[in-house]
Amino acid sequence: MLTKYVKYYLLLISLLSNTICFGQQNAVDSLLKVLPETTDTTRFNVLSKLFWSTFNTNPQQAKTYIDEERQLARKLEDELYIGRSYNDLGVYYWTQSQLDSSINSFKNALSIFEKIQNIYRENATLNNLGNLYADKGDFEEAADYYMKSIKIKEELNDREGMAIGYNNLANIYTETENLDLALQYYDKGLEIAIALHDSARISDGYSGKAILFNSLENYHESIRYNLKALAINRKLGNQYLTAMNMGNIGQSYSKLANYDSSLYYFNQAMKINSEMGNRLALSINYRGLGNSYAKKEMLGQALNYLNKSLAISTEINAKKEVLNTYASLSEAYEHLGDFHRALDFYKKYKNLEDSVLSEETKLKINDLEISYQTEKKEKEIAQQNLEIQTLLKEALIQDFRKNWLIAGLCVAIALGGLIFYSQKQRLRRQKLESENRQMEIENELTVKKKELATHTLHLVQKNDLLDDLNSKLKEIKKAANVDKSEISRLIQKIKNDKVADKDWENFKLYFDQVHEDFDTKLKQYFNDLTSNEIRLAALMKMKLSTKEIASILNISADSVNKARYRLRKKLNMNSDDRLEDFILAL
Repeated sequence: MLTKYVKYYLLLISLLSNTICFGQQNAVDSLLKVLPETTDTTRFNVLSKLFWSTFNTNPQQAKTYIDEERQLARKLEDELYIGRSYNDLGVYYWTQSQLDSSINSFKNALSIFEKIQNIYRENATLNNLGNLYADKGDFEEAADYYMKSIKIKEELNDREGMAIGYNNLANIYTETENLDLALQYYDKGLEIAIALHDSARISDGYSGKAILFNSLENYHESIRYNLKALAINRKLGNQYLTAMNMGNIGQSYSKLANYDSSLYYFNQAMKINSEMGNRLALSINYRGLGNSYAKKEMLGQALNYLNKSLAISTEINAKKEVLNTYASLSEAYEHLGDFHRALDFYKKYKNLEDSVLSEETKLKINDLEISYQTEKKEKEIAQQNLEIQTLLKEALIQDFRKNWLIAGLCVAIALGGLIFYSQKQRLRRQKLESENRQMEIENELTVKKKELATHTLHLVQKNDLLDDLNSKLKEIKKAANVDKSEISRLIQKIKNDKVADKDWENFKLYFDQVHEDFDTKLKQYFNDLTSNEIRLAALMKMKLSTKEIASILNISADSVNKARYRLRKKLNMNSDDRLEDFILAL
């Protein structure tokens, strides 16, 4: 079962197409000016836009717009507007982490949109319900709603919607450990988003792949994708996803035993989610803080945060988060030596695990995927079913036809079982091949890392030796009876040897084998870096000290610190961001 910190937040802009930008006070003021002059459907539309403009910044005020929306919709006796009011109410409950109330509102909206055959709003509502069931940890229900939504999007050729749907479905496959399928859907969504130049959808894809790499325990790669998504979400002003990325970065640093960085990012995420009233996200942040404090052997603070997490997740009925917190509390009490409580929480964890992620649930989700992949054959199957029904009717008067029908049904069942078994075996083979290849890559990388470390050590030792020799030659030069011109020539030769490009080329050869495309990744953030700045970043990637970097670059320690400062400015880093963490994550 997946026990890692795998929690995705879903961008609320996917709920409806009539949203306006968050935090645009000028737009709110303009709407408030025209509101008194509006009536009927026009007034409803203005109220809805006011809700979408304020729910992210002022939930209490947004609720007043919702209440008036609902009253007006009932007065108009128009099913479209009643459905829309249920939809907006569902969004409000979602932002307040009242998941069951949100689901009920969206189901009411879905029933109305299906009745009036408004396929666009039906599609959006199906996606919203998938998001909510994913938040609750009911992955079978979430996958079912997502697939229904994706089918509509593909029929409409809604490419932006398809990118959202593929990313959401990939999140479910990540949660249920079907990682090959998860990667396929993340890449499909990203391909569309990049073609559309859709920053929000690109951010979704990066965040999803970060979660996937976290599941694969490739934490540096997870941090790299989260940082890329974080840069986009800060620029978009999306506080929900900014907090998500920070929380996920905190979890990756915790897995890398860098607990100070972990606590920093968790605290930043917690502040944002607390201000926004996002209780589910806050529960996840509390659990992350509790786990990090437990690793630092600060068990009192760990239990404080873990109990806060459990209280919130229990209250909002987020089963997956309750499950994860049970596991964390069991470990914390075990470290504390309270084995009775540790066992008690472990039993709660195992009991809940069976209902949240049973093997049966995984198989049902795989069945849904097989059904989705074979959808193009549904017309043929429907025709076959019609023929079978005809045979069933004739079987009442003709035993011969009845026997043939039974035989046909048996063959169909056998073929269905064979297809399912073949699909399952293929997925197992793919997973085994992927694991073997990953092991080969890791072994090769280990050898290359040793070669790089050896070469780097040789380079540092060589420069130290040349520095020592240089100092001694300068002392000898002060003596009276020596050939000073020869001594000067030797000193200059030592200086030239220290800065020889050949040594750097040899270092880069080993470095590039271990840290593939490092220069390219760095230039994604700023493409006007000098060769010296790239050299500095590469040496920092090797975790060398300031003294060692100064020796290799043949400059002073103060010059190294100044070069670091200039590099931070070029990368447009905030004062709170750590340059070392950023470079190590590339």
